[in-house]
Amino acid sequence: MTKKIHFLYEGPVDLDAVRNWDPEKDPMRFPDGVGHGFFQNFLAVRGLHPETVISKTTGKADIYVVYQKKRYSYRNNLAVYWEMMRRKSPPQIVSIHSDAPLESLPVFFVSRSVVPNLFRLTEANDRFIPLLPQNGLIKSNGNRKTVAVYGGRKTGPIIS
Repeated sequence: MTKKIHFLYEGPVDLDAVRNWDPEKDPMRFPDGVGHGFFQNFLAVRGLHPETVISKTTGKADIYVVYQKKRYSYRNNLAVYWEMMRRKSPPQIVSIHSDAPLESLPVFFVSRSVVPNLFRLTEANDRFIPLLPQNGLIKSNGNRKTVAVYGGRKTGPIIS
């Protein structure tokens, strides 16, 4: 029996745009951590399991995948938690941390936490899974003269 996988997202993005997104053709459509760490993972899992859905509300999934970013995570986690309490067979919860700060740890127990680097492995249920390759990155050119300045405009001299 195939498990129902449900990516649960609460944020400002129109999810129809995500469902129809082709990261190869339009890599800069969702260039942030949510796009790269969550939406692209949704598309990859849906490619393997076409019945996978992304939604802003809970359903009757066997596995919920939530994006653990402080702005988006807590209400979704609580919605899944209440659904777990109502069901005989509770769903598994996978939390993708991507670039989330340490203070945005899960509100309650999750089945697995996917972390972006080995240094974030702090709990027994943490799993390191490298991020997918980022589409649209510009290859470095050794002939190009580039100056990088770290800091704000008022912290150092202006270099022209």
